[in-house]
Amino acid sequence: MASKVVEKADGTWMPLAAGILDLVAGVPALIIGILFLADAKVPGWLSGVVGFGVLTDRIVVLATIFAVIAIAGGAFAIRKRTWRLALAGSIFAVFCAWIFGIPAIVFTVVGKKHFK
Repeated sequence: MASKVVEKADGTWMPLAAGILDLVAGVPALIIGILFLADAKVPGWLSGVVGFGVLTDRIVVLATIFAVIAIAGGAFAIRKRTWRLALAGSIFAVFCAWIFGIPAIVFTVVGKKHFK
């Protein structure tokens, strides 16, 4: 039974995992970035979760752009299309939430052969 599971686990899950991690890093960063850009009141604990803290407007705009790239890269990784864009999304996910971005880079690089 276990040997069948190992045979089926040929690494095709890696791009999917990388895409999910990119989205998990990018979506909250995008939401928080939009809230900061809209001058909404963001609780202090929430701003520390993603790592924005107290930032200037320019850095918030840059972080929001990074979040959009991470989300787009996650979509490419989930669809297993355009490895370079998926890798770029994983790299930018590191700037959104490094705890999710670093494994996303590893899964994207190791799962390269599964992209079209």
